[in-house]
Amino acid sequence: MKALIVCTGNTCRSPMLEAMLKKALADRGIRGVEVQSAGTMEHQKPISMHTTAELDAHGVEYDSSRLSRFCSRKLFDEADSVFTMTKEQADFLSRLYGDERKIIPLSAFYGEDIPDPYGGGPAAYSAVYSIFEGLLDKLVAYIANLNGGN
Repeated sequence: MKALIVCTGNTCRSPMLEAMLKKALADRGIRGVEVQSAGTMEHQKPISMHTTAELDAHGVEYDSSRLSRFCSRKLFDEADSVFTMTKEQADFLSRLYGDERKIIPLSAFYGEDIPDPYGGGPAAYSAVYSIFEGLLDKLVAYIANLNGGN
């Protein structure tokens, strides 16, 4: 099973949740799930230093050499589920690639869009990390169910 997490720039939210989700799945012994992230913008930038600082503070491993990437047709098509930070991103991907059945805004687990910490300081990134922590169990359960309970 392949899960794709999408935000705008793929430098803040999606790489943070990607790292957190990989750890959560491994900690729970859930195998057979590949987690990747991408953005709706086309550029190649490193992960935000505030994102890496937040992940470091919680002992969550990530690929520090990774550059942001666009949610290409190939990435989208290969994913079984595409999780977006906002309804607007979900609509954008639906218009771009169709197949809205596999696009799930994270508001389905959180109740509202995930705020973008870009341009904010460490507290904004800490707040997003806390949001992800709060929805991680629901997201892991959803993915495990799609993955046949493994």
